[in-house]
Amino acid sequence: MEKTTIKQTLAAVIGLSLAGLVGCGNSSSAIEGLNKQTGQAIDGYIVGGNVYCDGVSNGQTEAAGMFECPEDTNIVSVRGGSDVGFDETATSGGTPFDGELKAPGGSPYVTPLSTIATSMASTNGSFDASNYEAAVANLAVSLNIPNLDLATNPAENLEIAKVNAQINQLISNFSDSVEDYASVTEQLSQVLATQTPFDLTNDTATIVSALNEQLVVAAPDLALSSQRQIDAAKELQLINSAIEKSANIGQIDIAVDVGNATSNHAFAIDRTAPLVRFKSANYQQQEAYDSQFANYNYYANHFSLNDFQNSTLFPSGYLVDSSFNAQWVEFATNGFKIKKTLDNETVNVALEFQSMMPLDNRKMSVTMSGAKLTMKAGDSKSIKVTVPTGTIIHARAVDQFGVITNVTTDAAQDYFATNEDGNFEFSIAKLEDDLTDQGYYNFTRESGNYRLTLIINGITFGVNSGTDVETSATQYTITTANESITGNGLQGYFTTR
Repeated sequence: MEKTTIKQTLAAVIGLSLAGLVGCGNSSSAIEGLNKQTGQAIDGYIVGGNVYCDGVSNGQTEAAGMFECPEDTNIVSVRGGSDVGFDETATSGGTPFDGELKAPGGSPYVTPLSTIATSMASTNGSFDASNYEAAVANLAVSLNIPNLDLATNPAENLEIAKVNAQINQLISNFSDSVEDYASVTEQLSQVLATQTPFDLTNDTATIVSALNEQLVVAAPDLALSSQRQIDAAKELQLINSAIEKSANIGQIDIAVDVGNATSNHAFAIDRTAPLVRFKSANYQQQEAYDSQFANYNYYANHFSLNDFQNSTLFPSGYLVDSSFNAQWVEFATNGFKIKKTLDNETVNVALEFQSMMPLDNRKMSVTMSGAKLTMKAGDSKSIKVTVPTGTIIHARAVDQFGVITNVTTDAAQDYFATNEDGNFEFSIAKLEDDLTDQGYYNFTRESGNYRLTLIINGITFGVNSGTDVETSATQYTITTANESITGNGLQGYFTTR
């Protein structure tokens, strides 16, 4: 049984996702038309990416990167999603794709190469289809690909598949988000429009330097330091050499996975540092009392990411205890290493609570697209998440009997708050109150064992254990009635008494 309600006065959920921490969005079609054209988004196949037909949202890419747009579409763009390699059946998994691909309407394939050609054929952001053929010809000279045909299926053309992968690796060395990817691609198109031959495999230093010179002028925040240019060129040469040596598209996937594993993260979370705590209504009174003592430690009651991710169910429950009647879940940022400065970067966030009790169907899922993330490199207290006016939140709750309640609401700030120390919190109580108004009753205020998943889509982030090797955060997907968000995230377990 399912019941759906629509309100226009609720507030922002899940700012939780802080640091915004890769590209899915609204899965509902905003375009209606009788005549459709189909295409595929490919680097590997990009699934779950937001599709825009002349800037209008039209759902998401499906298996093999398939999508539809109206027949008269001028420009197709695909933002975010997941790169599942060349697996035609995969609809999830892979690695987050924090980029934007474009192609002229009617193009059978939307790829990194088509994106550059589209940019080369544009003036002041306005695409001129009559310039596209010449742009492709210029691209063929600059990349030494005679008779380049962008209507050829990359999954069936090893040379084009390799160059697409190499171009994507180059762009990713300069970007950590969808917005950055688009900016870097635009400047790379300027570099390649000169018809100067570049070797993406054996002379990466030259193209890294040329691209960096463009960024110094056009987007200085994305330009690399001298040392970082040297390091980026070395990393790119290793990865692109592995791509070039690939004998089939499966080997390209392996080489790309290596590249993704070593990619620059916008920030990293120390697994051993204080991270999460649940707060009840009297937490301020308790803190006021504790702060009277000289050795008071604000973070003493926070659990680390290692604690939070421990799924062992002890006789007393999980390691993380939310205490009775938890009202908020707070994330501390003192254990964050901020590597990249962001100014109102667009991110999509999602949060999900699910009961881990036997025969208990209870689950609450919340998604929100269009939050803004700001942070300053080197300053863990600088994180700030804001929710623009008009932002929509979707919530989906399932009770113990399997009855589903859907809520769509305008977002405000009541669900989420960021304090002066950069810590941020999500209001469990507010979400439950609003769901209760629609007939869905208490969830995490009841005793039980729960799993909590947080996703930040739009930028990449990593995790480490103090000084150990940094790895990318795990990718998850959270789905509501109207929206699905996939991206890097955190998943942990807690017990309520």
